[in-house]
Amino acid sequence: MKNTQQTFDIPFDYGFVCLGMRAKPDGSRRDRALANANNVKIMNIGDSVMARRIIDGVREGRNVLDALEDMGALGSSEAQRIPFLTY
Repeated sequence: MKNTQQTFDIPFDYGFVCLGMRAKPDGSRRDRALANANNVKIMNIGDSVMARRIIDGVREGRNVLDALEDMGALGSSEAQRIPFLTY
């Protein structure tokens, strides 16, 4: 992350970026190159692929939580410290 004073890292296992902007299904080349260079997988899902109804985004968000739960990511002590990963 970068703000006006400094640049700093935020450690995470799973990240979600929700900006409420126009859909950009192909992503930026710079973002993809940076992710590939750091062995980070990018999944473009939800309204970032195509603008739709709010309920569709809510459903996909729930699907993400279900997938994380199936992977065991929500049952770990680390996940319990992150409120938005628990439901």
